[in-house]
Amino acid sequence: MNDFGNWTTIDCPTKNEEEALIFLNKLLKPLNSEARLKMNPHDFGAYPSFEIDCYDEAIDYNPEIDEEDPEENKDLATRHEELIDKLNEVEKKYIKKFEEWL
Repeated sequence: MNDFGNWTTIDCPTKNEEEALIFLNKLLKPLNSEARLKMNPHDFGAYPSFEIDCYDEAIDYNPEIDEEDPEENKDLATRHEELIDKLNEVEKKYIKKFEEWL
């Protein structure tokens, strides 16, 4: 597993960290994804973030590479777009719920 999420990294709230992790994983599990807490090093000091990993093969679709055979990858491209939309919705719900502490 990578140190950083293969989909994205999102800020961890300054309060309710455990609640936020549970909330995220509840929304991410149906998308074959998960959030994990990581302390990220930085020049101003380490800070916590949630690393989001997605295990669906569609997450790795890259139009610049995979468009060489567009017909073969049409379903994968569609699944990729739908997956990204759903993951973005999870992030929006997370931000709305925990915005006071982000």
